[in-house]
Amino acid sequence: MFTLRQSLAALAAVVAAPLASAIPITTFSRIGVSSNGMDILDLQVHAAMSPGHLTDNTTMSFVVDTHSSKITCEGSWAPEGPFPEGEYMPCKNSTLGWNFKEDTYKSMGQFTLQLEYTYTDDSIGQAPYNVVTEFSHANITDTNTDCSEKSMSCQQCTNSTITAIVWASIA
Repeated sequence: MFTLRQSLAALAAVVAAPLASAIPITTFSRIGVSSNGMDILDLQVHAAMSPGHLTDNTTMSFVVDTHSSKITCEGSWAPEGPFPEGEYMPCKNSTLGWNFKEDTYKSMGQFTLQLEYTYTDDSIGQAPYNVVTEFSHANITDTNTDCSEKSMSCQQCTNSTITAIVWASIA
């Protein structure tokens, strides 16, 4: 089974093959305001504890710097799931949503965070054709988080930035 990225790459190769000698192939150039990606700041994940056992809430909060604004995102789920997969959960600003890439949540410090960011860009057209949606993802691992079993929490490493790389953009 192919991933979406592998399928798109295969499709691009098939389409480009007959044109390879006639047109120089260049890398994908995005329109987006977020440059190469959006920065994730202040990531924190906590498991709510009660005496002797875990309650049904694991919470996460983080800030996304879209390079035009900073937006706070939050969410919660039961420790055993279901995890926030599928539909994007809206952040404090409804132009940004998040979820976990399907089947990637392994622990509070190991998952793939996906973002969907919608904004207007008048340089690409007049309304309603000036709306852009970018899709990005960031791998959250023990290299960019500091987790404590004692406090049942993970937080982004001090002085670090996690970049959610844009993998698709539609207008």
